[in-house]
Amino acid sequence: MPRPRGALHCGRTPAARAHLPGGTLVPAAGVTAVGVLPSHRRRGVLSASMRRQLVDLRAGGPR
Repeated sequence: MPRPRGALHCGRTPAARAHLPGGTLVPAAGVTAVGVLPSHRRRGVLSASMRRQLVDLRAGGPR
């Protein structure tokens, strides 16, 4: 995945479906490809980004 110019971090949350026992499919989300530029590591950028992403997913579900 190419890095956007000037970005400190980036992430991807693909929408998917999960199989439950009994064969039921339910909406699900996964967090992949998360990273922070080396110049901005150890400053809480990744933690804040993940926290926000998970709050958004919980509020609105996978998109």
